[in-house]
Amino acid sequence: MNNLINKFSKTFKLLYLYDESSIPKPKDNKTIKKLNLHQVLNEIEELKHYLISKNQTSELFEMQKDDSFEGILEHIFQTFDEAELLPTTKEKAANLLYYIIKDHPFIDGNKRIGTICLSVFWIKTIY
Repeated sequence: MNNLINKFSKTFKLLYLYDESSIPKPKDNKTIKKLNLHQVLNEIEELKHYLISKNQTSELFEMQKDDSFEGILEHIFQTFDEAELLPTTKEKAANLLYYIIKDHPFIDGNKRIGTICLSVFWIKTIY
């Protein structure tokens, strides 16, 4: 049990530091395009069909509670006074995953959907 706690203690500390806005910001100035809502939803739908074919989810997967998912996609590209609030690719990626998991914009599958969105984000950033 102690080993398990040690493995996850760093994660808990990082989440706490994130919530307190105390994590040092990475240096990165790569510019990327905004994620297209429809493209991301198509990727999520493909994941849903795959998971249903493996009996690993239900029809509730991918159902949105409200329009907060679109807000999360917009949030990571917010600006103030012409400056990006999340200027680095890493900050955008971390916030994307964090807010999908934390805010639960979907009825089911938020962690898996957050992971696929993070993958789409990284692929779009790299290519």
